[in-house]
Amino acid sequence: MNGLSTLSAILKGYWLIDPSYAEAKRELVEAWVYGGKTAFKAFEKDDDEPRDKIQPVALATSAQIPVYTKSQNWQSFSDAPEGSIARIVIDDPLMKHDFCGSAGSMSLAKWVTEAANNPNIIGTILDIDSPGGMVGGIQTLSAAIAAHEKPIYTHVNDGMAASAAYWIASETDKVYVSYPTDSVGSIGVYISLADKTKRDKKMGIVRTDFYANQSTEKNLPYRKALNGDPSLLIRELDAIAELFINTVQYNRKIKTSGGDPFKGAMYAAEEALSIGLIDGILSRDEVITQLYQAAKNQSKSQFYV
Repeated sequence: MNGLSTLSAILKGYWLIDPSYAEAKRELVEAWVYGGKTAFKAFEKDDDEPRDKIQPVALATSAQIPVYTKSQNWQSFSDAPEGSIARIVIDDPLMKHDFCGSAGSMSLAKWVTEAANNPNIIGTILDIDSPGGMVGGIQTLSAAIAAHEKPIYTHVNDGMAASAAYWIASETDKVYVSYPTDSVGSIGVYISLADKTKRDKKMGIVRTDFYANQSTEKNLPYRKALNGDPSLLIRELDAIAELFINTVQYNRKIKTSGGDPFKGAMYAAEEALSIGLIDGILSRDEVITQLYQAAKNQSKSQFYV
């Protein structure tokens, strides 16, 4: 994704992202919008640029389980030996398309499907540390994970799985974190509107929008929100939030007796475990070993009726 496409993606649509992360990056995005210097350009790559095929990096584990990590589109699981675990890293905000060297949800969905279809891959681990991201692309990625017939686990290693990242984590068979300080949740949706009209006027810019007579509802939620009535915009947010909540409720056995995790809060590991947002606190090695054993057991069970 080039710079203009990335900027367009940032500025449009709804977001499933941890607010603290979004707020921390606000100045960077605004500097980009208004022509300031940013570090984005140095990381932009053309994903269509031809490259020699590079194989995923093998990850050493204490149990000597073959684990192959894929983090770029031009890498392939084709040379993974029989009985391998695929590791897919998600450690950035989730955009729909690739940006700044990071895979977008559409590419991640392809990787999940590639791992599922490779006969030498017996299971997949999603290694997540992400604050969430765009609504666009999440359902494609979720569908790919749900269609994965081999065992697929999520592991949060010294980080977070927030909002959209937790949405996709909930689709996997098991969700684990490494440390008590790891956090998951932020099950909610929001949009941030910035009214720049006063600043524009100071700069001598007066913008006037004109709509065709037939286009009475075009941009209506946005226009009404800027005029003090956000009801239509909130209705759209409610529909996305309901889908998010229903997905997590379907995928996880959530206990709401200790609080309602569907109101958007983040939870540290111990509380997340008590609520049912995660399945345990284990090291990456322990999760891979458990995943490997589950995959082996599933392979054996396929020979029996």
